[in-house]
Amino acid sequence: MVPKLALCVLALSLQVACSKPPPPPRMVMLNVYCTLGKDMLQPYDSSVEYTPNLKRFAEQGVVFERHVTETGQSGVAFASILSGEHAMRHLVYSHPTRLTDAIQTLPEAFAEAGYDTYFWERQGMGSIALNYDQGIPENQAFARRALVESDPTFQAILKRLKDDPTYKVFIISFYSLTHSLYSRGSLDGFCQEYPGQCQGIDPENAALVYDDPRRLTYNFPSAVEKYDLKGERLEELVGAVELIYKSRVSYTDEVFGGIVQALDQQGLAEESLIAFTADHGETLYRENSLFKWSHSFDFDPDVMNVPFIGRGPGIVPRRHTGASSSADVFPTLAALAGVPIKEGQATFGSDLTMSSTGCTGPPQKIVFSHTGLWPPIKRRWWMTQPRLLKFHPSYDPASVWVSARADDLIVKYRHDGSGKFVYEAYDLAADPKETRNIFDAEDARQRELVEHLDRYRKILIDAHVDPRKKTPQGPQPDEATMIEQLRALGYID
Repeated sequence: MVPKLALCVLALSLQVACSKPPPPPRMVMLNVYCTLGKDMLQPYDSSVEYTPNLKRFAEQGVVFERHVTETGQSGVAFASILSGEHAMRHLVYSHPTRLTDAIQTLPEAFAEAGYDTYFWERQGMGSIALNYDQGIPENQAFARRALVESDPTFQAILKRLKDDPTYKVFIISFYSLTHSLYSRGSLDGFCQEYPGQCQGIDPENAALVYDDPRRLTYNFPSAVEKYDLKGERLEELVGAVELIYKSRVSYTDEVFGGIVQALDQQGLAEESLIAFTADHGETLYRENSLFKWSHSFDFDPDVMNVPFIGRGPGIVPRRHTGASSSADVFPTLAALAGVPIKEGQATFGSDLTMSSTGCTGPPQKIVFSHTGLWPPIKRRWWMTQPRLLKFHPSYDPASVWVSARADDLIVKYRHDGSGKFVYEAYDLAADPKETRNIFDAEDARQRELVEHLDRYRKILIDAHVDPRKKTPQGPQPDEATMIEQLRALGYID
């Protein structure tokens, strides 16, 4: 049995008197987007002009400013959001891996509280096939189908909510709109609506990201040499790829805005709890990033810092300034809806309702993250990427990188590429892109985080179950299926 973490991350609900809570929401909806960092969104960067719907939504709700994901791998992060746990409990250390039945999930908690539950899934690493639909009736779990405003099932749900005041529904949807390889399907419309974003940029200059993605991502120095990616040529590539990515972010905003608008037009806003978050972000291009245009195997702030925004009954429009994590989503939404969680479940996450509703300030806590392991398949595509292997040499839980964050101080323990692990520390208030390592083993605050980090890492290692040898529970998908899922998302050629 995995021991409980005696860590600050388990700072539990604050028992603070507050005004009488509102009636529980009849609709609870969680929208989880893949590969969407917070800094591309207006609620986190006021200069962003292309996410107006999210801007409006955030002004009506709570914005979690220092929200981080468990890891930059979708399957692991989705498992954290669904379970309120980290890998030592949900047992997803790499993807694609079947999610264990041994833990209570967010939809299961809502189903047991009398909510009708639905799942739209458009992300193969958090799929129905991998058991991520726990708590959802089979005929209400839609594989490879993205939730959009015009969806007939969604429209029927809205109608039933309006016609039947006793009806309660929980909806969860996983998206893959901004995942690499980045689609250009939204580009023309984006440039028509935001011409200033596109001025002077030729999207054809992004061709290399599609033509030779592994080299561009995992062996960028080799790409620089082969394609002479310097000066103006590099600037053209960087600008073109960022433009295409922005167009997908804008489309994400359009999809989400349409769903919220449809709900509001039915007069259901006061009875609905809606949350917006992401599994992980994306590194586009930064000088100090190990891997460009990627997410899975780095600890870049662009990857680990993700949005979490909620609107609903009892939530006071505000900025939550404390650190929070993907594991907090489950207990926070459940508490806001008055839905009980089984004893011993969602233990890693914290209930942040007191801060969300304006009853108190944010709790002081430490949030943890780690890198994922290699996909558990025999076809080792990464063996052709020597630079990647320098930093992640094997499928071994002892090789994961770990981090601990308290407010704006983050401490990391990572492979340095030369055969050893090192500690790093960054002041995120002064250095949000983590360009200056300030680690000092004599610093008392850093030393405290290192102690927590070492305990966290040991528990991760001790709890690991290798899906190649023993599945946590239930059958693992076959090799051909896993390869197809990875290829569909651009992880392998």
